Order: sequence, then C-alpha cells, then structure tokens
Amino acid sequence: MSVVGSAHISPAGSPTATQAAGENYAVAVGFALSLCLYLAFMFYVIPALVAWDRRYPAAGMIWAFTLLLGWTGVVWLLALIWAFKAPAAARK
Repeated sequence: MSVVGSAHISPAGSPTATQAAGENYAVAVGFALSLCLYLAFMFYVIPALVAWDRRYPAAGMIWAFTLLLGWTGVVWLLALIWAFKAPAAARK
C-alpha cells in the first residue's frame, strides 16, 4: 500500500521515489547547526582575537580566561575590557 505524497525512508536512509522534494532536512539542519556553532564560537573568542590582533603582551592569558571562564559572562566582559586596554609600556 502506497500513499502518494507521503515520505518513505528506506532502511538505509535514502529517500524512496514517493518522497516529496524538500522533505529531507538532514543536510540543511546539519549546515545550520554547524554555522550556528561556528558563529557562537567566533563570538565567544572575540576578546582573545582582539588581544591577538593588537599584539597584547598578555594575549595568552586572555585566551586562557576566555576559553576556560568566558562562559560566565562576567569573565568574558572583563577579558574584552582587558583586551582593549593599552599595555603598561604604551601608557608611559
């Protein structure tokens, strides 16, 4: 018994002839999830990237704080402020 327009997936995971176009969302969902994770990670490491780009002497410490404690939000904000702060040698 076959119903026209319904989605049938074979045991191997490939769509059968009765699957309508656009009903296989696995690739789209995978791409969207990958893109969201990439963008979230890039946002998460902004303080470290700023410090690295400005060649801040303590960039390694900012990387460590961002990666290990940045999830708290407070440390992420402090790391961002620290990354934008001028080094002591430049302030004199």
